[in-house]
Amino acid sequence: MRLYQTLFDSHESYEIEVDAFDEAADRAPGSLLMGMAPFKGHMAEVEGLMGESEPVDLDLPEAALRKARSKGLITGDEGSVGPKLPEELMGLVQRMVSGAQEAIGDFPEAYQEAVWDELVRWDGLPSQLSRVAVGAHGGPVGQRVAQTAQDEADSYVPGSEYGPPHFEPPLELHFRYHGSKDSYPKQRRVAVHHIVGVHQVYLKSRCLDSNEERSFLGDRIDGEILNTQTGELISIDADTTSQQLREALRARRTTDAPSGVAPRRKPEAPDAPSSSSAYAGSAHEKSAGHSVKPSLPWYRRPGTWGAIIAIIILWTMFR
Repeated sequence: MRLYQTLFDSHESYEIEVDAFDEAADRAPGSLLMGMAPFKGHMAEVEGLMGESEPVDLDLPEAALRKARSKGLITGDEGSVGPKLPEELMGLVQRMVSGAQEAIGDFPEAYQEAVWDELVRWDGLPSQLSRVAVGAHGGPVGQRVAQTAQDEADSYVPGSEYGPPHFEPPLELHFRYHGSKDSYPKQRRVAVHHIVGVHQVYLKSRCLDSNEERSFLGDRIDGEILNTQTGELISIDADTTSQQLREALRARRTTDAPSGVAPRRKPEAPDAPSSSSAYAGSAHEKSAGHSVKPSLPWYRRPGTWGAIIAIIILWTMFR
């Protein structure tokens, strides 16, 4: 026992594997799920619901959808967060954390700390929710771990691990984004502070809808990016680098960007809202060979004058 305590005296001595919340909850019996039972087998849908301000297309059986509506977990024909979902979800997380506490309460303190260190950042849950549950139901060790995690969150400066911000203040961008769990691209409003990555472009941002720090992959952006500061639309394709995208977003109302990304002005009708209004970008085909695609005016587009001349000739012949 003394040798064990000497060798395993730190939580870093233990390697703990923890299933994502949705995987663990999908295996839970109905007696543990209670009000969340309509989501059994589809718990991944809960994370999508909690992270969106707009309705989402839920992949639940029709019977489960009806039950979830009747219990106030969701509202509307599409999936929107119902008044009972936050309360029921919190109750389920607390019951699961309490079960873990019963299972490991007699284990060495360092082992308990390793477990709570994983669960306080439980994948598939809002970080604040898991911290509260571990702090309230994880015993003295869980409470200490949760408080440390909360202190770190309170002192965290967004993007600080990537050096000085690339955009200060953060630059508000609008774009359509096809997330890994999205059935279709959805509108995003973000405040980006860093653009990083070598083989992949990552936009390190605060999502303005969920008010959480999130990373957005460049190759999952559908269509163009609206720079709300300048009103420019920025094209991005598979060959765009982090540096090129940073330069394009820093350029102010110019098509002479030295990067491989071409900004252009957003077309506006006479009574159109200002350039900072929400932008519903349309999908565009991504070119594997070219990054620069400036938008040409109508009178310089191929075939325009030929079409006009043909119309004039036909009008002259048949008038």
